[in-house]
Amino acid sequence: MVALFWSPNCQGCSHLHLCKRFLLGECPFAKRRGGCRFNHQLTSEDNREILKEHGLEELDLAELRTLLLQNDNFFLPPVCHNYNNGAGEYGRCVDGEACKRLHICENFIRGSCSCPKCHDFYEPHPLKTLQDKGIPNPLIASLRSVYLNIERLQKQDRANQGKCQNSRGSRPTRPKQTGPAAATANTSRSGQDKTEICMYFIKGSCIHGDKCFKVHSTMPYQWEERVENIWTALKDNEEIEKDFCNPAKTYSRCVQPACFDTMTRGLNKVRRLSTVSSVLQPTFILTTEWTWFWENEFGRWIPYASTTAGHSSATVTSECLEQRFQEDNQAAVEFNAGSQTYKLSFLDMIQTNKQYGTKKVVRRRPVFVSLSDAQTIKTSKKVPYGRQNFRTLPESWDKTQVLETGYKTVNLPSISEEFKEIQQLFSNTMRGFKINQIERIQNKALWEVFQWQMDLMKKNNRGRNVTQKKLFHGTDSKYLDAICLHNFDWRICGLNGTALGKGSYFARDAKYSHSYTGQSNTRSMFVCRVLAGDYTKGHSSYLRPPSKDGGDIIFYDSCVDDVINPSIFVVFEKHQVYPEYLVHYTEDVSWSSVYQPYPLMAGSSFSRFSSRPIPFWTSSRIQVLMGLRNYGLSCCVNALLQSFSATWELVDLLDRWSPNDKDNESVPLKLNNTLKAMQCDQPQPTPHKDFLHCLDRHYISVHVQQDAVEVFLSVLNFIQQQMSDKTLAQEIQRLYKVEVETYLQCIECENICSGTSFFVGLPLTIKEGGNSLEDCVRFFFELQELRDTDKGYCVMCGEKKPSKHGLKLISLPPVLCIHLKRFRSCRGYTRKLHCQVAFPETLNISEILPKEALSKDYVHQSDIHYNLYAVVVHLGGDAMFGHYTAYVRHKKDFSWYYADDSHVRQVSWQEVLNAYGGSQREGTAYMLLYRQTTRTAPESDRAE
Repeated sequence: MVALFWSPNCQGCSHLHLCKRFLLGECPFAKRRGGCRFNHQLTSEDNREILKEHGLEELDLAELRTLLLQNDNFFLPPVCHNYNNGAGEYGRCVDGEACKRLHICENFIRGSCSCPKCHDFYEPHPLKTLQDKGIPNPLIASLRSVYLNIERLQKQDRANQGKCQNSRGSRPTRPKQTGPAAATANTSRSGQDKTEICMYFIKGSCIHGDKCFKVHSTMPYQWEERVENIWTALKDNEEIEKDFCNPAKTYSRCVQPACFDTMTRGLNKVRRLSTVSSVLQPTFILTTEWTWFWENEFGRWIPYASTTAGHSSATVTSECLEQRFQEDNQAAVEFNAGSQTYKLSFLDMIQTNKQYGTKKVVRRRPVFVSLSDAQTIKTSKKVPYGRQNFRTLPESWDKTQVLETGYKTVNLPSISEEFKEIQQLFSNTMRGFKINQIERIQNKALWEVFQWQMDLMKKNNRGRNVTQKKLFHGTDSKYLDAICLHNFDWRICGLNGTALGKGSYFARDAKYSHSYTGQSNTRSMFVCRVLAGDYTKGHSSYLRPPSKDGGDIIFYDSCVDDVINPSIFVVFEKHQVYPEYLVHYTEDVSWSSVYQPYPLMAGSSFSRFSSRPIPFWTSSRIQVLMGLRNYGLSCCVNALLQSFSATWELVDLLDRWSPNDKDNESVPLKLNNTLKAMQCDQPQPTPHKDFLHCLDRHYISVHVQQDAVEVFLSVLNFIQQQMSDKTLAQEIQRLYKVEVETYLQCIECENICSGTSFFVGLPLTIKEGGNSLEDCVRFFFELQELRDTDKGYCVMCGEKKPSKHGLKLISLPPVLCIHLKRFRSCRGYTRKLHCQVAFPETLNISEILPKEALSKDYVHQSDIHYNLYAVVVHLGGDAMFGHYTAYVRHKKDFSWYYADDSHVRQVSWQEVLNAYGGSQREGTAYMLLYRQTTRTAPESDRAE
């Protein structure tokens, strides 16, 4: 070992007294007037004795340097695992060029490798990282063997630790968390190491006293440091534990931090002693509850069996993994998440996708228990059943705002992680609205009852965790205070419908709950914790969930609209719900003023213009026109990028743009970079990754089911808002702008109100049965009578009257985007229309429409035709499920290509016609993109 500090008064120390900078090659302080305050003499009397004691006296400085590099984590940066996992320049590493770890191929260190990763320590990033750590250039040449030895030593430590843990009989002991553990700080009189905290002592008293072979501690954990072969307890025990419980942290925040990866603190080893795992002793208090996490592609740590960030829930929970880990800590567990199968190796703490071979880092961390928590548990009158039974208040609560009875609301700062999490959930389906305030509801009585209900459901579930979800609930503002105080009452909350049973309704998507929030300018919506448990499909006759086995004892916990992909949850027992947050929001006028995709008339509602964003899911892969890899659920964005790339008018306009520094993180800049990369001769593995990240920052998540039309309009809206060159932004708007005259005529007084509006393309309603695109266009411009609830407001009559409403065409754009509205919403359920819509390769709208559908200001375009160049296709038999692909006509060879994420192949026009629809097994055209061309133009120009 090498000691950083040296003092003349240090006597009997077993460490080398040597300057670390001198050991690396050159100490910059040696040339100063006062010199370096640390020892530069390897052959000093004290150092010579230490080297002789360990049989190292014959080593020279270079040999000693190589040896110490392998044993002291101060010197060398660790290899970046995220860099080695994934494609692209930086793999999965989110820090990229700023990463402090070493971007070097792990397979290259172990042997020969021909992958495109870095295979040279002298490449720019590895060299800079090593130089920042003070490693001299001559030493870098030998680092490959040094890192190989480090890896071998780590594997040997893990193997030795596994043997040590299994040497105490058939009953498994507490396994190693992330680093090596040596002898315990205390030993019994028989000399046996103490590696576990005594459960009886922590509860009150231990009859064995000093003879007990376990550590006596007042806390369920104890951090210790090995100094001169003696384990001593660390003073900052609770602070280190709190950092350790956070899976995103690898170091503690102490003055001298502990490294959780290597379990070291400076030059000394550290270890964590704890009580037995909660899965082994579920009836004891203050057992250690372990949570298992995996790291996703954005560096976020996701608990197992969680659906956070849009990922499919795993079939194993932390409790299941912990149980298996206690049985054999060197085993490998297989499980499923969605359609994928994974293998988790306890020895390497790596999760591997068995189909694609992708790897994820896994961490096992305890649930944090503070000193006050421990005291409360020990003095509680009721003995908890397991760790979850302790009804401690959430750590995020403001303890100064907790009442014994009643509730308090606490305003969340907009910069807090808590605010951002709820904002993300809300914005996934509520673009066009802005959050004014989010309040946390702190009701101690409701929280304790909710925890009691969760314990009861867990006990009925044979100790397994209960499915818990964050769901939305919209209601009238007059009920807000009653819900915060007394929780939900279906007799009030269920007034809006009982289609799935007489209970309280909660929605996965905020958009659904928005319909029930009243009509005030500022609306409010609850975000609730709901114990969904085991659920089944609901029915209007249910007064409680149905029986599981036909008897009167075992029942389901809740009901849903769709068992496979539930979006609506019905709860019949109010104790299964805790109203956690209250979101206050208003319509974002700035968002809707730039692009209003459907014209609105005051005082009326038109079914054929109504549109609702419909979510979808998919899973697929990557590659080749250029194929695009599917990240999460990005097939929707992938299909749209193919259509954007084929719109060379848009590509040219973006190429003319000269962005400034403020545009660096904007959507249009990332879109422009992606389109350039897609048209580059040199293929890139992930040309759209930055664009996807940018959309995610603007609340269009690739891990959430998206609607292609909604994303298309949102991207164009971002271009208008974020482009610094407003002239070019307006040109892009005109590229898609369909200008129409809207008019409303009162049937009684025949007064006419008219105005000018525009669409970004044409949203066309389709009819059940067969359709042609020409018929859909004619129906769009047909005169429509508005009666009953749809009556229009007449200025002359001063009230709503039966009216006639219609549209007249003024002008058509260079690029005509047609949206076929295949999704219908009826009584809260959305279904897909699979009926056939025949679309032509060449279209002339002015020939389709009658003269009365053309405005008197119509720009005469009889010689203008449109050629089809892109079709965005939706595959799937249901509105809530599906996958997006695209047919694209190439600019250069005028051939049709089919792009299914990474898979691209050339197809014939006859295959494109398969997108007409008519069958649930075939993909159906959802968006059609036509390019304007003249009748007299040659064929090649028309194709473009």
